Amino acid sequence: MVVISLLAYYLYWQDDVAMRMILLSFGSIALVGVLIYQLWQTQKRTTLKLSARLMLMAFFSYEVFLVIRTVSLILDPPRNAASLSPVQSATFLLAFAITIFWSTGFILMVSQRLRNDLLEMATMDALTRIPNRRATEAFLERELSRAQRNQGEFSVLLIDIDNFKQVNDNWGHAVGDIVLVKTAGIFRSMIRKQDWVGRWGGEEFLMILPDPSETKSLAERVRYEVAHARFGSGTLRLGSPSASV
Repeated sequence: MVVISLLAYYLYWQDDVAMRMILLSFGSIALVGVLIYQLWQTQKRTTLKLSARLMLMAFFSYEVFLVIRTVSLILDPPRNAASLSPVQSATFLLAFAITIFWSTGFILMVSQRLRNDLLEMATMDALTRIPNRRATEAFLERELSRAQRNQGEFSVLLIDIDNFKQVNDNWGHAVGDIVLVKTAGIFRSMIRKQDWVGRWGGEEFLMILPDPSETKSLAERVRYEVAHARFGSGTLRLGSPSASV
């Protein structure tokens, strides 16, 4: 608002081309600075780092030239709108080049996002938000190959929720979905970073443990946590799930 007010002043009350160009340069610097800050925050937490960094580099380069252009305008104010210094001309050419880089980065970001979404749809279970059977089978094959190559061992827990059909019959499938989601959350909170848990199908889950030393104790903790968990309003509790080691 300040920049717009000053622009109106130097246009209607005091016609000063140089001041208008300087104010527009300061406004552009502030706007691009906000974009740089947002992109900097985005590239630290997003998986789309390549496209975000490409856009960040483009806008940072443009910001540097905007600062140079503003300093040039202050030191050598133009006499009219048509008079352009070499620095100002170079800035306009750079703005055209930056548009190409920005567009390329934006297209890359969109394509990466679509690719990530497709990958998630192919590997994640839509209900429980843990890996689906396809992704679990792939991890299981990798662990089997690693164990055979290194002559090592790993453990697999096949977990089935007992009497789950009764939950659907007595409480409805919506409550059954809540049970599956919460149960998957319990499993996810209990595994270590190197472990894996995925939905094997229906009410069955598969845990893959590259380090089998605590398999039995983990299976017992899983059984205990699920058996004592409360679902929905707290009136629904499950019996002990069966786990095959």
